[in-house]
Amino acid sequence: MVNIPPVTSFIKGQRIQWLGHIMKRGECDTTKLVLEWKPQGRDPGEDPGKDGSMLSKKI
Repeated sequence: MVNIPPVTSFIKGQRIQWLGHIMKRGECDTTKLVLEWKPQGRDPGEDPGKDGSMLSKKI
């Protein structure tokens, strides 16, 4: 058989190379800013009672 790596391994390797390329860019580069962005506020899929905020409203 031919010694060809699986497609998934190739794609993962390409992603890692792309990430390294992006991380070398400047601090003000849009792609890097989007990659490192952390959303603020509450997650809309989060359980409303998970943080205890709903406990006082159940009474």
